[in-house]
Amino acid sequence: MGRCIDVCMLVLWVPVCVTFIVLGAVYIDDCPVKRVIPVHMIISGSFGLLYAFSSCYKDRVVCQHLSKLFWFMIIVWCIIGHNWIFSVFQPNYERKGIIGYTYCKKSLYIFAASTTIILEIFLIGRLLGLFSVCLTVSHTMENGNLLQHMRHLPKPTTGILGISKLLACVIPIAQITIGAVYLYDCPRQHYIPIYLVVMGAFGLALALLSCLPCAQDSDGIDPNPLNHLCTTWSTLASFFLFCWFISGNVWIYSIYQPNFNQTLTEDPYCNKTLYLFAFWTTTLAYVVLGLLLLGGCCMLVCAFVLGKSDPDDNRA
Repeated sequence: MGRCIDVCMLVLWVPVCVTFIVLGAVYIDDCPVKRVIPVHMIISGSFGLLYAFSSCYKDRVVCQHLSKLFWFMIIVWCIIGHNWIFSVFQPNYERKGIIGYTYCKKSLYIFAASTTIILEIFLIGRLLGLFSVCLTVSHTMENGNLLQHMRHLPKPTTGILGISKLLACVIPIAQITIGAVYLYDCPRQHYIPIYLVVMGAFGLALALLSCLPCAQDSDGIDPNPLNHLCTTWSTLASFFLFCWFISGNVWIYSIYQPNFNQTLTEDPYCNKTLYLFAFWTTTLAYVVLGLLLLGGCCMLVCAFVLGKSDPDDNRA
């Protein structure tokens, strides 16, 4: 059954990758508003085909490692392409009568935007699958003593935890403040201040919730209904924040660079402080995500290396 699903996914994956390469090559010069979009499509299709071909030989160790490498490169390249594509959201599709470099071929842009959204949904599904695999691996590794040793590592002190939670509240409070102060100061995209207020409110709520006793880990104690309620709320709020973050990406990057001069009546403006704060906090989220992915990969590698060299295994 699993083999049949892999074959079906491969049959769907390869034509999409080929279409990426063909459209990017055919319309390589037909998107002056963002010339890297067709280049992004060619490289994405190439990485996708390399991933597909390496996945066909999973019985070989080298191909397994190459498959993981290409999949990681697809994830990183997808994040980069997301910013390029949605920074020019709904460009001009008519070449005639337009002065400047605001044109992009409609079929090229629509295909790139729609497939990027579909790929991100697919990546979320794969990450959830990877999470379940990690749970299985951690359960298996508990038969050795690696995770037991890791659990006995010293926990952060109360002072460090307090400082980290305080820092986690600073950005949400700043988002709420700046979004409320400049609520009507971005006619170019009036959803940006609303995005900041909502993002800050939910982020602050999650940060405060993590300080409550119901959200703390309780070893050896059966969870009560309050623990289930806190867990459910945190899950729903996190899912909403993820969806809201994607929406904010479209609103923020689609008007990059906006007009910051309020006196120019022919072009709707956006307050410079408001926009730059929203832009850089959103970009910072990508930087933090990349660091977490890198740190997670390093921890997994170290866990497997230490697990293989665990002296308790050799005694058995």
